This record gives sequence, structure tokens and C-alpha cells, in this order.
Amino acid sequence: MEKTVINSTSNHKMKEVVRLLSKAKERREQGVFVGEGLRMFLETPPARLVKVYVSESFYASEKNRKLLENRGADFELVSDRVFQSVSDTVTPQGILFLSRIRSITEEQLFARRRREQQGAAKTFTYLLLDGIQDPGNLGTMVRTAEGAGVTAIICSRETVDLYNPKVIRSTMGSVYRVPCLVTDDLKAAIQRMKAEGIRVYAAEGEEQESRPEKELPEHAGQPEESQPERAGQAEEQPMPENRAEEEKQPVGKKKRILVYDEADFTKDAAILIGNEGNGIAPELAEAADFGISIPMEGRLESLNASMAAGILMYEAARQKRRGK
Repeated sequence: MEKTVINSTSNHKMKEVVRLLSKAKERREQGVFVGEGLRMFLETPPARLVKVYVSESFYASEKNRKLLENRGADFELVSDRVFQSVSDTVTPQGILFLSRIRSITEEQLFARRRREQQGAAKTFTYLLLDGIQDPGNLGTMVRTAEGAGVTAIICSRETVDLYNPKVIRSTMGSVYRVPCLVTDDLKAAIQRMKAEGIRVYAAEGEEQESRPEKELPEHAGQPEESQPERAGQAEEQPMPENRAEEEKQPVGKKKRILVYDEADFTKDAAILIGNEGNGIAPELAEAADFGISIPMEGRLESLNASMAAGILMYEAARQKRRGK
């Protein structure tokens, strides 16, 4: 049976595609996003495919027709002119699709951690993102997170929409395999992580005097109920001159910035990356257990956000692989 071809950009289905490509609110309300290109189509789990649109020139290829048949995809034909008009890319590959958004909650993340750590020595690493604005940066971070074995990503509401078409393309399919969630209160998420015994490291742009983590308070990043009693410690060891002043600071507040390879990623940890221009919000940096920096030669002041995140994620992977 010959398929009907969509020949007008006024077609309600094409209008829906355009809305989904351009409006995050529309994507959230419908629970779907638009993916484009053959590779992304093949990366998409069949259960998450909602609708597929292919151009006439794409469908003219016997190889492509066989591919659609093997995938069992429900597709519609679109004229090349209309497809070019609605596509978000300069040189469309002739296939775009609607895919279901995977919903996940903080509680599900922590429940998974507790479940998988029962009777097994497994370390979890999380990536926390505060206000990342560049779609390419976010997509690269998601892709790198998969490669580095990151457990999940938690984004602030101010971060660019994960399902922005440019983000989706940059993930190269990793968006389907790395659990990601958006939170309205990243500070509360950080505090929850600390209560769960997950150390939170805030990536800082400047390197300051550092000392190995082993010299910092042992209880930082541990659940509150497991923190050692401080009462009586003054009788067991001399009181440092600045001890009284230090004790005025809340437990877990970072006092030093560690060089990134001084941090201990052999234990459960979260890496906090800030906005490309403004860095991490002060209240989030203060909520973290420690700050970490990446030393740089020359006159550089900072690295690209996705580059810095990649270095830190792979340092965590290296330490887990080699036991520090």
C-alpha cells in the first residue's frame, strides 16, 4: 500500500514537530522530544519510539527501507522540501523521530544506590550541573559521563534543557543510557547526598593553597549519624590556635581547595560544575564538602566547562579502577 506524503508545513504533525524542537515546555508537557539522524534513530530503544518521519529521498533507498522494516518503525513520508523546512539541522539526513522522555526521581537514584551496594563493594559517581547554558557543553558532558562510568546526572532547573535538539545530537545516544534528572533545588539535592554519605566536590576556577583530603576532617561527606563525636577531643589532643574559629563553620563547609588528584574518588562522590560564565553559585559552593581545582600552566584562568568536567570524571574513573 502506497503511503501518503506530507507536502505542507501547515500539516498539524509538522507543526507539532516544530513546537517540540523549539519549546522545552512543549517537550515537558508531552513527555517526548525530537531526535534526528540515522545514528540517533538506531541508538533509540524501540520501546521509546513514538513516531518516525522520513523524507522521500531517504525512503527511495532500498537499504533505508529495509532498515525501517527491520526496526518495525511506524513511519510517515514527508516531502524533501517540507522535511528540510522542519529539520533542525543544516543538512538533514532524512529521518527524524519522536522519543519518550525517561522520567527518574532523586528517590529512585538513591534507592538504586542502596540496592546495588548491598553485599557488593560498588562506588558511585554523580555529576551535578549548576546553570550550564551551552547545549554542546551539556551534550558533551552526558556523552563523557557514559564513557567515564558516571552513575547519574542531576541538573539545576537553570541548566539548558536536556532535550534541546542540539543537546540530543551532542550526546550521540548517551542520553538513553545515562540517568538524568532536573531538580528545582540543587542545594537540597547536595544536602541529601551528604546525608547519604556522598562527598560533594565543587569544581573551582582558581587554585588556592591545598592539602590532601586525608588532612581534612574525616567526617566530611559522611552521614550525620556516622560522624564522630567531637566532645572530649580537646582533652585528647592540643587545641590548634584556629580551632575555635574553625568550629564556628558548619560541618561539611569546604575550607580548602584541593588539586583534583588529591580528592578521594574511591568513595561515593559527586562533582559539581558551574555555569560557563559565572561559575558555581556561592550557596552551592559553600554546601559542598570540598573545592577542587585543575592546575593550569600559562595565562589561562579556566577551562571550558565540558573539558573540566571530563577531566574530573575521568580522574574519578581512574581512581576507582586503580584504587587511588
